[in-house]
Amino acid sequence: MLINYQFTDPTKLWFGTYKEIPDEPDPGAVFPPRLYGSYDANIGLFVCTSWIIVMEEFTHLLQPDLVALIQKSMYNATVGDGYRVGGVDGDNRMHSSTIRGR
Repeated sequence: MLINYQFTDPTKLWFGTYKEIPDEPDPGAVFPPRLYGSYDANIGLFVCTSWIIVMEEFTHLLQPDLVALIQKSMYNATVGDGYRVGGVDGDNRMHSSTIRGR
């Protein structure tokens, strides 16, 4: 199940995103972690957007325990996105609060 491939350690910069393929090593396990190299922080948002659609359109078809897992995954992806620091360590994502006043 896709949710099993979400990074859930909140002490890591890649918290809330997902592995691109199930058998890839965790960031830092083989090579130093590198955004867009050993992990892609955008994947968490892509998956989260899909979860929003699933929850909006199909919640009535899902088991309550799966709904809870999806909600937790969406929370993790949202919080993890807050770890993004545009302009630092190769991260090109700028949150709207960081560009205010430009």
